[in-house]
Formats: sequence, structure tokens, C-alpha cells
Amino acid sequence: MSSAQEYYDTLIAQGHTSEQSIVSTQQHFPSFSPAAAMPAAPQPVVLMDGMVPASSGDTPGAINRVALGLTTVAITMIFIAMFSNSWMTGEYGDESTISFGLSEFEAVFDGDPDSQTYDDCNEDECPDMDSAGLTGMIFLWIAVAAAIC
Repeated sequence: MSSAQEYYDTLIAQGHTSEQSIVSTQQHFPSFSPAAAMPAAPQPVVLMDGMVPASSGDTPGAINRVALGLTTVAITMIFIAMFSNSWMTGEYGDESTISFGLSEFEAVFDGDPDSQTYDDCNEDECPDMDSAGLTGMIFLWIAVAAAIC
């Protein structure tokens, strides 16, 4: 094997493209033409910020930041929904309201707030609210896990 071919093969082994290796080798060995082309080693795909493959001219960093921002907003909104008592509200007169959440409800009668969990409720006042709230909470936790993964 000639020294020009060895130089060319070394450049290929270092990860240079075939075209780059030929140009560089011909600068040192002007009469060089590559021998029967050996299959080039596959170039690794470089992932920038872990999400989008690198390509020339694109700005995957900006795309990743937008995706991360939207995911963060979605997770924040899920947590707000999980821990608020505004799933269902009702008004009784001018001063009385009741707000239902996933695990508790809050009643305000004449400006006096009273908060209770569904476990403290009897079957006549709030049937099936505890199991409905638990089911909703499970689905929202699954949504959080899916958004994070």
C-alpha cells in the first residue's frame, strides 16, 4: 500500500468524509487517486441537546427550547388542575358558593369557608365523588409521566 493510500485511510479512520480525505491527500500527494473505495465507516448521528439530529443550517437548539417550554407549561397546567378546587362550581344566592376539586370540596356560606375531603362526606351528600376524583387524579399523573418521558 502506498503512503498516499495510508494517509487517506488514516483520515477516513479519523472520521473525515471521503471527499475531505481525497482533497487533503491530494494536497500532500498531487497524483493521488483513491484505490478501490473501501466502504466508509458510518458517521455517527450527533444529537444536539438530546432531541433533534444535527444538520447544517438548522437551529435545533431553538426548536428544543420551544419544545421544553411547551412541555413545562403543559406540566404546570396539569399540576394546577390537580390541586385546585375549580373542577365544578355552583352558586346559591349572592353569598354562597361551592367548589369541587379532585380530592376535596369547599363550601362558602355567607362568607364563611368550609373545606372537606370526600372521605368525610356521607353517601347522600357526595356519592361517587371520591372515586371520580381519584380516577381523574390517576389520569393526570399518567399525563405528567408521559409529558416528562
